[in-house]
Amino acid sequence: MTASRISDFNVWVGDLEDAINWKGNIICVLEVLPEREPVNALWIPIIKMSWKNRGEENWTAGYIEGAIPQQLDLVSEKIELLRHQDKPLLVHCGAGQERSPLAVAYWHQKRMNDNGIGIGIDEAYKFVKSYRKETIEHFEWLTEKPD
Repeated sequence: MTASRISDFNVWVGDLEDAINWKGNIICVLEVLPEREPVNALWIPIIKMSWKNRGEENWTAGYIEGAIPQQLDLVSEKIELLRHQDKPLLVHCGAGQERSPLAVAYWHQKRMNDNGIGIGIDEAYKFVKSYRKETIEHFEWLTEKPD
């Protein structure tokens, strides 16, 4: 899968493979920074995970508690700052389907609301999905809605 440009905002949504070859600014929103992450990437995890031991095999499983509103706000600020530079900005997660589209949808909703055009997260997700068809919406991760 290749990175998807989100409208004409100089913001792209993609996966780790896109990040490895990216010629521009990068924001990684994964919980754990990948070993192969480019050194110029900003790492801003947006999801709170809980871990628990699953039995005798000492296998540990993680489950998502939800998005971290302060981290989503920070990603939104960085997107707004970096998208105005001469380099394209990639917001990425592992597969480019869940976390990075959420981060960009959150930014888009916040940006629109800051400009006096009130939209809901569902509309922001639709906007992102119109450019990134692989987007999987996770409204349940948002315990607090952006202003």
